[in-house]
Amino acid sequence: MVVTFDGFHLDTKSGVLTRKGKEITLKPKQHALLLFFVSNPAVVLSKEQILDHVWQGRVVSEQVVFQTISQLRTIVGERAIQTYARQGYKWTYPINNDEEEQERVSVSRSKKSHTYTYFIIAILLAATAVTSYHSFIPLTGKRAQIFYLPQEHTKDVIEDTSNDAFSLQAVKFNSSYQLDVLNMPALTFKELQLDKANWLIGMQIYPAPEGIYLEFKLQSDKNQWHDYVFATKPTAVAAALHKQLAELAQLGLFTTPTTAKVWVSKLEQQTQYSRASVLFFLAKYYHGLGHLDVALAYLDSISKQPVDVQTMPLHIEAALLRATIYKHNGQFTLAKTTLTQAEQNLGEKIWPLQFELIKKQAFLAYAMRNPEQVKQQLERGAKLAQRNIDSLSRFQLHILDSILSAKLGLNERKYIQLNEAQQVVIDEKLHPANLAFIYFHYALFAEDKDIKVKYLSKILTLPRSQTNFWVIDDAFERLFDLYIQHGLFAQAAELLQQNTNHAVNKKLLNARLLLAQQQTQQAIALLEEAYQQSHKAFDRNASINAARALYQHLDKQSQKRQIYYNFLQRNGEQKWLDSQNI
Repeated sequence: MVVTFDGFHLDTKSGVLTRKGKEITLKPKQHALLLFFVSNPAVVLSKEQILDHVWQGRVVSEQVVFQTISQLRTIVGERAIQTYARQGYKWTYPINNDEEEQERVSVSRSKKSHTYTYFIIAILLAATAVTSYHSFIPLTGKRAQIFYLPQEHTKDVIEDTSNDAFSLQAVKFNSSYQLDVLNMPALTFKELQLDKANWLIGMQIYPAPEGIYLEFKLQSDKNQWHDYVFATKPTAVAAALHKQLAELAQLGLFTTPTTAKVWVSKLEQQTQYSRASVLFFLAKYYHGLGHLDVALAYLDSISKQPVDVQTMPLHIEAALLRATIYKHNGQFTLAKTTLTQAEQNLGEKIWPLQFELIKKQAFLAYAMRNPEQVKQQLERGAKLAQRNIDSLSRFQLHILDSILSAKLGLNERKYIQLNEAQQVVIDEKLHPANLAFIYFHYALFAEDKDIKVKYLSKILTLPRSQTNFWVIDDAFERLFDLYIQHGLFAQAAELLQQNTNHAVNKKLLNARLLLAQQQTQQAIALLEEAYQQSHKAFDRNASINAARALYQHLDKQSQKRQIYYNFLQRNGEQKWLDSQNI
């Protein structure tokens, strides 16, 4: 039997989903979930019912349900599946049957099997608890080699150690500037010329009334990890760190091969991933892909856990990301409430988190058109800078002040703050990668084309780090667009050839260049490739960018144009569509 909805055709027997005659590939769980929804239209299905029917007793977490629903929404549209808080999900598109009788998947049957299914789950969980430790012992038999740079603030609390899972040891490196291991681990990893099989750890100590927090970031050639440990006294910090590293070894961090996607897949299969640090890692991963509902699901799981002295930093990190998503969705009140609660939990501990809260609240106040609140946050930032914080944080506060001053029309102040930031880089010998932020804002503030080109070009010569990567990517696209805007097509093409950064979508940029040169058909072919490629990778942001360009440049009479219109409409782009007036 074939059912149709919103231009899609689903053969319930063969499992084939098509639209406009083109087959759309579904993974087994995506197909099972779609079939369950279309067989129960206009019915609110609980997470338990979905688990019972789609996973049929297999032990998975509710986050896996959120992820699969998000992937299905990417395929059939955001509006197809409506979320009902604390109740479940409902299919909203009208269903048309090509046959008189539809084989419905009975919800009541799911309810009857609910008790039995959870009995099976309980047995499986018990079995998993017995075997889980052994399943995470490194299979290679090789210890992970973890190196750290000895620093003044950690020399009395960090100790070298070695066991079956990993060894932690100091490495010496002479440099003419500060190596920021915590915030630029990948760049430091490269400059230390460590073997790709090794790991680098960056650490920062924060005293608190209750004890000591240690923030650390682990970096290998492929993977990275951000976490915190807490100890009541300095002599216990090393032991707390060693214990945390041993737990990460059990999770498989040091033995997971290849890409972050493989590591994410491995994490999602484990029962241990109720840990706040694991949930936060997964939230950041899906946020980066544009799957905001999945990211929020992981963040909500963190918020349900009790806030204690040990988990407090990750609760603050989670709140910062949740507020970012709320602000993106236009839910300003929710964002403000989230940040206020986080500020109460943090107090005056861990000044980098204080800085992040000030920054988020300042930008939220600007979005809410409250300039007085913005100025208050700037004053808070200035007071924080006067305390005993490190040079990098003072640099970041000057950059923040410059950005917000520009937004408030304080032109003299914005340049003063940029100059102050540059002086900190020189005086404190910060890494040159930090200059990207200064050059970027000089370029933004400039009105002359040649000055813009000068500073944007300078940015592209700087080393890439975890903190400045987005500046380099943005500068690349701005310089590319600047060349096109002024008809400098040869320079734009040369820039694309020189770029080796995989984060830049070359197909989209090449298409932009072709469109500027009136080569519309070649551009459309590239855009369609980019759309299909990002769609298969569940990269929602890239799919939307490609669909926007295709909708703008396809002929108004083209049937394909309607496909991209529908996709954009289903994925929350109605406001953008209304602005086009095409």
